[in-house]
Amino acid sequence: MTRISESYRYNTALRQIDKIRNYSDKASEDGATGVRIHKISDDPSAMVRILKNRDYIGNAKQFHKNLDFAKGYLSKTETALTSMHSSFLRAKELAIQQANDTYSADTRETTAREIDQIINNVINLGNSSYAGRYVFGGF
Repeated sequence: MTRISESYRYNTALRQIDKIRNYSDKASEDGATGVRIHKISDDPSAMVRILKNRDYIGNAKQFHKNLDFAKGYLSKTETALTSMHSSFLRAKELAIQQANDTYSADTRETTAREIDQIINNVINLGNSSYAGRYVFGGF
């Protein structure tokens, strides 16, 4: 029969008590915080999945922001182009009206002022911006 010293039995029991206390502390922390993984060494494979999922969530949020920006940008562009189209049609109507000799010089001067207003309006529409970026100036 082998002889086991008291100090060996004492140290073994102390290690077991420390081990149980560590498990108890971890269980208490998990229960209190609701988090199972506190550091990478707790579960490396789960941590890899968590990090990948965080990346996916971040990418999805950025994609959503990009979509919102694109919708607003395209809406602003469409509005500006529709207004320009209407302005060009009005300018064309005025040019066709003034092409014959039935209008006086005063009428032609009034029409010229209206054409100048149309040109200024189109220039302003061409300088439209959305979120600090010019719509027709490129990115």
